[in-house]
Amino acid sequence: MDVRVKANTALHHILDSREPITSPVRNYIQCLTRANERLYARNAILTEQIDMAAKVLSGVKDQISGKRKTIKGKHIMTGEESRSIWEAKAVTAQRKRRHSNEVPNRNADGSILLSNDVTTGINH
Repeated sequence: MDVRVKANTALHHILDSREPITSPVRNYIQCLTRANERLYARNAILTEQIDMAAKVLSGVKDQISGKRKTIKGKHIMTGEESRSIWEAKAVTAQRKRRHSNEVPNRNADGSILLSNDVTTGINH
């Protein structure tokens, strides 16, 4: 039998018998509470690390803006929240429109200017 198991059993007997608590018993109780606090802190740190690792390994990107972020975890929404969803939807649509309507840069002679063109600023 483990020493700690014997000590815990003896502690339970002393507490059940309602005998006065002596200094060695008091010291053992303090030792148990310190060990418990250390284990609790370690468990909290390990749980947080596991959550972060699972998030990285899952490969699922959390939505940081827009409609899905607003709705996530809500079952009942107020009118203000509903308006914010529509605003996010409008911003997304505007962003998509802007990207599809981009006009390429042109030189003075009308030729298309590439962003990596070495001749930038030089007229042919």
